[in-house]
Amino acid sequence: MRPLPSSGATAREGRVSILYINLERSSDRRMAMNDQFRALSLSAARIEAIDGRELSPDQVARCDQDARRRRRDTALTSNEIGCFLSHRRAWETIARSGKSTLVLEDDVALSDDLPDLLRRLSADPPAPHFIRMGGNRRRRSLFAGELSERYEIRLLLSGCSGSHAYWLTPAGARALLAASGRFVEAVDVFLDHYWNSRGIMYAVQPWPVELRDDASSSTIGDERFRLECSLRRSETMVAGLMRWCLRQRRSLIRRWWSAKTCVAWSAKHGGRSLKPMGGLWLRPLSTRRWTRVG
Repeated sequence: MRPLPSSGATAREGRVSILYINLERSSDRRMAMNDQFRALSLSAARIEAIDGRELSPDQVARCDQDARRRRRDTALTSNEIGCFLSHRRAWETIARSGKSTLVLEDDVALSDDLPDLLRRLSADPPAPHFIRMGGNRRRRSLFAGELSERYEIRLLLSGCSGSHAYWLTPAGARALLAASGRFVEAVDVFLDHYWNSRGIMYAVQPWPVELRDDASSSTIGDERFRLECSLRRSETMVAGLMRWCLRQRRSLIRRWWSAKTCVAWSAKHGGRSLKPMGGLWLRPLSTRRWTRVG
């Protein structure tokens, strides 16, 4: 699959927006987010999250649970479905607005450097369509460009999980909407697979957006943990082996994506003159090629 072309138009400073996803009943998190925005002199719009407790039959049907069963995976929970649909609501807003946007969930802590980073991302040259601004795991990466003395853009060789903070262009939003009419995975896994399979999973390092301490009490995470534990206790040895084999197959596919990304990068930029890729000027590979992110 070919990567998306870089954006033809540059998103100027005045054309950058911030959206944060928040449940109506989570007023404490809404207040915490608004306090952070005021402290950083940032303006943000709220996207009302879709409550997993109140899903309609049509919303539940957007998740292909039969495909998950064929993969020997537990079904997506109602809260995971609601989370995915909430992010789709944000993507629809971005696609309509024509503005590159920072998408946040409501359990994050924002760096004091965030306003400056957003200004730099909105300046020439145009940024990639999707850039992770926060993640949950450490991953290998390749250097792609400098944002400031402290922050870099890096190309991830595999997904780092988490959907709590990312930069998205209108073209990127339209691509995600087209690919998620029906979905099989949780939204953070979907984002990892979509961009990593195309070799254009970028991230800002170090993370300018982190999860707050209270994020550990996530309802979605607790439900997923209980389901996985219940499945392991109840499944037969044969079923467990089949499930392990299918997961190993998916792991090999992800490793193949990573290898293709690394080989393509090396072939194009190793020791040769600088070339533009994804809208950013690149450096030749050096000892930094295996720097880990996080």
